[in-house]
Amino acid sequence: MAFPKLFEPAKIGPLTVRNRLIMPGMERNYATLKGEVTQRYIDYLVERAKGGVGLIIIESTYVDPSGKVRLGQLGIWNDDLISGMRRLADAIHAYGAKIGTQITHAGRQTSSRFTGMQPIAPSVVPCPRVPEGEPLREMTVEEIKSYIRKFVAAARRLKEAGFDLIEIHGAHGYLINQFVSPYTNRRTDEYGGTAEKRMRFPLEIVNAVREEVGPDIAISYRLSAHEFVDGGLTPQDLVPLVKKLEEAGVDIVGVSAGIYDSVVWTTPSAECKPGYYVELAAPIKAALKIPVYVACRINTPDLAEQILQEGKADFIAMARALHADPHFPLKAQKGEVEDIRRCVTCMHCSDLLSSNQLVSCLVNPAAGRERLFMRPTTEQPRRVVVVGGGPAGLAAARSCSLRGHKVILFEKERKLGGQILCASRPPYKNEFAEVVDYLIRQVNKLGVEIRLGEEANLEKIAALSPDDVVIATGSRPYLPPIPGLEAVRARTALEVLSEETPGPTKALVIGGGMTGCETAEFLAEHGSQVILVEITDALARDAGGRSSYPIKQRLAKNKNIDIRLNTIVVEVGDSWAILQSMGTRERVEGLGLIVVSAGMISNRALADQLINSGLVARVHVIGDSERPRKAVDAIYEGEMLGLII
Repeated sequence: MAFPKLFEPAKIGPLTVRNRLIMPGMERNYATLKGEVTQRYIDYLVERAKGGVGLIIIESTYVDPSGKVRLGQLGIWNDDLISGMRRLADAIHAYGAKIGTQITHAGRQTSSRFTGMQPIAPSVVPCPRVPEGEPLREMTVEEIKSYIRKFVAAARRLKEAGFDLIEIHGAHGYLINQFVSPYTNRRTDEYGGTAEKRMRFPLEIVNAVREEVGPDIAISYRLSAHEFVDGGLTPQDLVPLVKKLEEAGVDIVGVSAGIYDSVVWTTPSAECKPGYYVELAAPIKAALKIPVYVACRINTPDLAEQILQEGKADFIAMARALHADPHFPLKAQKGEVEDIRRCVTCMHCSDLLSSNQLVSCLVNPAAGRERLFMRPTTEQPRRVVVVGGGPAGLAAARSCSLRGHKVILFEKERKLGGQILCASRPPYKNEFAEVVDYLIRQVNKLGVEIRLGEEANLEKIAALSPDDVVIATGSRPYLPPIPGLEAVRARTALEVLSEETPGPTKALVIGGGMTGCETAEFLAEHGSQVILVEITDALARDAGGRSSYPIKQRLAKNKNIDIRLNTIVVEVGDSWAILQSMGTRERVEGLGLIVVSAGMISNRALADQLINSGLVARVHVIGDSERPRKAVDAIYEGEMLGLII
């Protein structure tokens, strides 16, 4: 068996789990506004149970409506919610996985926008990530006791629903974490003032929950080993707490990091090296006899096995990795690693969550749409021609081939991948190439006929007598009407990112969208002094907050990048440009490179020719060929096409 340590059965207190893989708490916005389980949620988690994971810990599940932080967050705050949870548990158990969930309250990290109530906290320390800036209210001792009872009642409901594990959510800056941390707990009564008193709230919850549920249900405690804020908790600070948690009956500790004030650590971006939490877990694991699980961008079975073999953790937590490929465990166990659809840390799921949308996945459009993406083999195989070997075309070729259609794919370049190849070149983006690497492996495995270096036209397509033609020819860069731009032979961002690494020079990058930002950072990394010009008042407006936040922070600190917001380029010459900003005009001299990143235009010519010719009955235009957007749209449309042809 491949990866023997990862796939051996293991114990968590009274619970035997079929392997050492845990899908940890991950919010998805799949519940109703009342916190009820939905069929979408059941379908999603059942697919992960079918895929072979040992234990699924669902998500941060609020014990009281005042502690809700997402519109579609799961709740366990009254008895009416038990039946839905029981349906979910039964469905997971049917496929051999165990099930748990986190019980939590958001405290200072929510707002009345979600709860309709004033936020409460151990102390009045506002959270900068809550934009409303509404005042907090410090909890009274009587209220603290009442909220302990709410956690206990939630645990009782989960026991009645047939759950195997209850996780006390003491991480990510939520209410329990707020009591433990000196950063957020400024009390001077029995619940604050010293490290020992700050532990009182979580310990009273754990003791009361254990008494309520008895010895037959496992209890987990998840913590943020490092808060990454001045005056916040560090791993050594938590050693006394975890020892007391073990004494109180906790069966496993899960190590995470960050709070909302340091949100980049709660769901780490590509800047964070895979498995980084393992280092944070070291002093905590050394202090305990009970098992410890760790997370943090562990998206390959090799890394998971290595961590276990070295004794640095007892279980491996994979949230986004199993979001991207629910069958990761079975594929790894069989040694079919090349068939795993890897998470590339694009942050798309986090962007959706933070904007209160249903969470899906860039590389796996079926995530959260499992019922829609059921793919029966066709009884009437068709001949399908796909034009374009970027993400849309590759996804369409794979999807159609899985249905049983005969697929022929044209790509005019000598290499498959399209613009994803460029997107994977900036700093911290190398994993992005796996988006198309996976699809290329799959279309080859499925026997798709691939014609590289061959540009499709009407005659070639007609000669194949296809039933369907899929146009996935992508888009090309837009050149704005700036005087002198064509004469100086300005480079596009795609050209810069697709060619050999440029030498150091003084560069002007026109356009501060995500691609322009990445191109500026790419040039600066290779020694260039870069002026980045953006016409609006903010960079990367075309990207979500969680995916764009890290690069904006890096650009702001990069001494080789001069950011000019609210600025337009009036004119350019061979080595100069005139910039205008807020009524001030400036001539910049000594430019060795001018780069344009001002958006894209669809390549629709062949699609229009085919439609107008009437040579093919069905023409499908997908991805950027239809309208320039993002890779997530291209892959979704390609995958969907296989369901309708």
